Amino acid sequence: KGFLIKRLKTGFNFLREHPMILVFGVCSHNIFVVMLVKLHAMMPLYITNHLQEGGDIFGAMEVLYALGALSAGLFVSNVFRRFSTVNAIIILLMLATIALSLSAMTNSVIIFLSVGLMIGFANAGSRVLRLSYIFNQVPNRVIGRVNSIFSIINVMIRVFFLAIFSAQYFGQGSNIVFAYGIMAVFTALSAVVLMANYRRIVYV
Repeated sequence: KGFLIKRLKTGFNFLREHPMILVFGVCSHNIFVVMLVKLHAMMPLYITNHLQEGGDIFGAMEVLYALGALSAGLFVSNVFRRFSTVNAIIILLMLATIALSLSAMTNSVIIFLSVGLMIGFANAGSRVLRLSYIFNQVPNRVIGRVNSIFSIINVMIRVFFLAIFSAQYFGQGSNIVFAYGIMAVFTALSAVVLMANYRRIVYV
């Protein structure tokens, strides 16, 4: 217990001294938040209540997530080679925003499946890019402790959204589309925060 508290304190103290790394680390991880909340709390209700489809669509969506993630692993460096890491993350956050907004505004199965590919690409791409930034900015002696802080914040945000979307309201009719709208706003705000602090993050 004492060792854990010491690790967390070390990570917290580093991020307190480097607030822009904290801002980047949290905002760039928010697509991962969206993907997990979407997968576990939103997608089953969306498919069953809104699309009125079955398990085959759920399975197809998971396959497309995987394909999107695979394509990001293979091509994200080439796609964004002319962009800074922060700019690339902003673009991926906006891609996730568009994907979630499309889900909120349509009941098309084809569009929904396309969204899975987009989210899979955006999530995996952002995780690859954020790691390169963090490895460059955070010393090896504290990187594990800093990542522990990011993981705790990430879990707290996920629990917050899971608690909201488990409310009975979102399980009625097509109300789950409002959850997609909320998550679209969440990713858009993350992109806005990065844009507002762009110079301070890049030249940290």
